[in-house]
Amino acid sequence: MKKIWMSILVVAMVGSVVAYVAGKDSPSQDIVWPTGQVTMVDTVEHDWGDIDIKGGDVEHVFSLKNSSSEPLVIKTASTSCMCTSAFIDIPGESNSPTFGMHNNPPNWGRVVPAGSDFSVRAVFDPMAHGPDAVGPIQRSIFIVTSAAPDNLLTYKNSNGDEGSMLELRASGKVLYTDDFQQQQTKESYPVSEGDFAFKENEYDFGVIKQSQGIVTHDFAFLYNGDKKTKVTGTPGSCACTTASINRTDLSPGDEGILTVEFDPNLHEEPEGKFFKTISILTDPISEENVEIKIWAEMDLDLGPEAYKQQEHID
Repeated sequence: MKKIWMSILVVAMVGSVVAYVAGKDSPSQDIVWPTGQVTMVDTVEHDWGDIDIKGGDVEHVFSLKNSSSEPLVIKTASTSCMCTSAFIDIPGESNSPTFGMHNNPPNWGRVVPAGSDFSVRAVFDPMAHGPDAVGPIQRSIFIVTSAAPDNLLTYKNSNGDEGSMLELRASGKVLYTDDFQQQQTKESYPVSEGDFAFKENEYDFGVIKQSQGIVTHDFAFLYNGDKKTKVTGTPGSCACTTASINRTDLSPGDEGILTVEFDPNLHEEPEGKFFKTISILTDPISEENVEIKIWAEMDLDLGPEAYKQQEHID
C-alpha cells in the first residue's frame, strides 16, 4: 500500500470550520478558529517547594483536557525564562519539540481530539543562571490553542494571533545544597519540644492485652540546640513506662532515637484510655521541658491477680 505522508482532518461545526494538514516533517495548519475548549484536570499552578541548586532539573506534569465535542488545536508554546522548558504530550502523537523562551517553533501544531486528555511537562534547571542563583522563582508556560478565550482559564492571545493563550505557573525556592539539606532535615521533624524536634511527640498503642508483654515505640528526634549537650536521663511518669536513648552526647543537628517501653502487666492502670509521659533531661539543663507522650487502653485478659506488683490491688 502506498504510504500516505499527509493527513487531512476536516471538522464542520456551527460558525467555524477547521482544516488541519499535517506533513511528515514540518506540519502546518490552515485553521479557522475558534474550536475546542481547554480545561484543567488538576491545577494551573504548581509549587516545587525547596529546590537544591545542584540537585538537577525538577519537573512537573500539568494535566489538561479538551472538554468540548470539537477538536482542539495546539499551535505552539513558550516559557517566561531560558531556565524553563516545556513539552506537550498528546496520546498517540509523537513527542513535541522543546519549547522555551527563545525556542517556540511557530509552525508546529497538533490536534487534541474531542474529549481527550493531554499534558504539559514543565522542566526547570536551577543551575541555568549560575551556581549562586538562589532565592524564590516564579516561571510561566504559555500555550496557544484554538479555543475561544473564556477569560477565566484562557485569554486572548497577546501576540495578536487567533485563538487564546493559557498560562501555567510553577514556583519554588532555590537553595544552596547545604541549606537545602538542612531544611529537608528540619521538615522531617515538625514537632518542637524545647531544644529537640520530633517526627511525632505522641503515640497511641490502642488497646493492649495484659498478656501480650512489654510494648515499645521509637520516637525519632533531631537535636536543635545551639551548643553540645549530654542526655543525663529519660525518666517516665510511672514505673510501667521507661525509655532509653541511642546516643547521649549530642551536637547541633544530630539525629537520634528515643525508645519507650510500656509494661501492661506491671500494676493496675486507669479505666479507659490513659497516657504516660517521658522527659529528656540534659546537661546543661534545657530551658524548656522536653516531654513525649504515649496513650493506651487496657484489655485485662489475665485479670488483676496476674499483676507483677500486687500491692496496688485493694
